[in-house]
Amino acid sequence: AAAAAANGVAALRALTASELLRVYPSGKRVGSTNLDPLPTWRCGGQMAALNYQAHDRAVWINQGKFAANGGCGWVLKPPRLLCGASAAAALAPAPLLLRVSVLSGHDLPPPEPGLIERSLMRSTSRSSRRS
Repeated sequence: AAAAAANGVAALRALTASELLRVYPSGKRVGSTNLDPLPTWRCGGQMAALNYQAHDRAVWINQGKFAANGGCGWVLKPPRLLCGASAAAALAPAPLLLRVSVLSGHDLPPPEPGLIERSLMRSTSRSSRRS
């Protein structure tokens, strides 16, 4: 099954190297839920049709992807889809590093008794193992 999926991905990547690919749900569907656009994009697909009446995860992912470039509606393909990368590499998500700064916290419950002390003990025991 994995080999068949890899062959399908390779065929899609070959197609999207020279053609536009738009993915949309079956016309027989009755519900207004969205398909996940990530598999389409990972295989090199350029367009994933979304229903904006359903403000769900797929719409959020789409908005986040295109917000990074000022919302112009165009994102360049990653190099792994442009050069001769393997089909498995095309399916693997690109590494992403997020840095989060907590500015404030409100209405947080107090930590359970002893949690801070246990955390400090773990961090000091890890740092002593490294030295």
